[in-house]
Amino acid sequence: MEKEVFELWKELNPVGAFAQGLEDCAGGLFIPTPKAVEETLCRISKIQADSELERRLLDNFKTSLLHTEPPHIPSTCLWAIFYHMVLEGPAGDHMPDLLERVRRMLDSSSEILKDEWPPEIRILAYLEARGLYIILDSLISSNPFLKVAVEELKKRVEDYADRYRMVGILKGAYEEIYPLLAEQEVYLRREEYSEIVKNLYGYPYAPGEIEERALTWLKEEMKPFAGVLGEISEITGALPEVPAIERSLQKIPGEKVGEFLKGLREALLPVVRKNLVEVPEGYRTDLMKTPEYLRPLIPTAAMTPMGTLTGEPKNIFFYTVDEEATPSDLLLSQVHEEYGHAVHYTDSALNLKGENTLLERIDTTFSLPISEGISFHREVEFLELLKRIQNGEGGEEEMRLKEFLERHYPGGFERALVEISYQVHKWRFIRFLRALSDVRINTGKQSLYQFVEWAHRYTSLNREDIFNQIFIFQETPGYAASYSIGEEAVVKIQKMGEKAGLDRKEINTEIASRGFLPLDMFLEWFEERYG
Repeated sequence: MEKEVFELWKELNPVGAFAQGLEDCAGGLFIPTPKAVEETLCRISKIQADSELERRLLDNFKTSLLHTEPPHIPSTCLWAIFYHMVLEGPAGDHMPDLLERVRRMLDSSSEILKDEWPPEIRILAYLEARGLYIILDSLISSNPFLKVAVEELKKRVEDYADRYRMVGILKGAYEEIYPLLAEQEVYLRREEYSEIVKNLYGYPYAPGEIEERALTWLKEEMKPFAGVLGEISEITGALPEVPAIERSLQKIPGEKVGEFLKGLREALLPVVRKNLVEVPEGYRTDLMKTPEYLRPLIPTAAMTPMGTLTGEPKNIFFYTVDEEATPSDLLLSQVHEEYGHAVHYTDSALNLKGENTLLERIDTTFSLPISEGISFHREVEFLELLKRIQNGEGGEEEMRLKEFLERHYPGGFERALVEISYQVHKWRFIRFLRALSDVRINTGKQSLYQFVEWAHRYTSLNREDIFNQIFIFQETPGYAASYSIGEEAVVKIQKMGEKAGLDRKEINTEIASRGFLPLDMFLEWFEERYG
């Protein structure tokens, strides 16, 4: 049944399949009308799975079909257009067919969606529609022959945005949204949340267990975070409080960020290859400043893989900047996005260690806990590596990285190290808060506003930072827990591998090469391998 499950995945996710390199899916969109959903569910029920993975994928498809919300429609259309622009160009042969399907998707939305939605979902739908409108504008400037079709489509996008527009929301900034959520406090409860965390992400825990773990991790992080605040305070003279520390961090102008990241990559890649994980020759990740149409959805950085079913994978690393940026935050983003996510997708696509089956390489939501877990833990591994460099360990590659950081920090490597340490611990706070918020908000224990207020009091992090790092996840319930639950799995596998006599780089490469199983199956596979 592998082929039947694979073909079903292509039909349900032609955008993702095209991005992974399947040209026969070009121009495609699955439009989830009630009739299409009913027919597909009937088809799923008749497929007799031959393996546990096939069964889990069918459950994944079923849950996805039954969970369509207003942001998903413009988001799917936006990414479809983006991938076609990147892979075929604005004048690609399949763009007219794709735009026609986008029109049909928008025209069918009133049939697909109910009328009443909480403020968070309405705002996210509006922001996604705004992004779709902007990318359509950029498409006209790149391909004037599509002007008539695109202008007509833009009217439909405006109509869609108007359905969900809320008074006072223009750009989707914190200062617009947060006061509104304080006034219109609604509990964003999703009855199907338990099913989502199991069928879409493969978490080995129920929601209550995720909440308990996240709170424990958050408490454990309090002391290390307070310690690093004190270290920076001693160096800079700033108060050991988050707002003051943030102001004291080294900055570079926004226009210098691209240049900084390119130089950083030249210094970083040899060190990562030598110490942390195998990065194959031909590895390709393009740097791209986050386009305007994606800015509301990428507050800091993101990575998207492409061509992972072709034997020639590549990635795009988006970086979002304003007037100025913090080098330590940029470094951590590059470690996370490139040497976590991009290496994971590349190594798995190339079967760098072992041989993944076709279904183990298709990109579904099952990939997220593994990839986010790898990337989240890579930050900690990198900080440990920098501490060893400070103690005099390493060769030429490590010294070049040290020299690069010293050039960008007047206080030298010590100042760079303490700022990077601050970023690592701050982001650990944020990822644990994401997991906690995911459970509490989606089970109705707290509203988003209540959670941000609680988290601000509990951690002393800025309300705006907390809000910006959890609001976008209201579009994808279950996802926000993937960082910390995934990292826990990665650490377990590393410990098993070390007991079996493997070194850390070898273990990391095997983890990065093992594809996209459900997280619980991923863990079981390594338990059998290293047990």
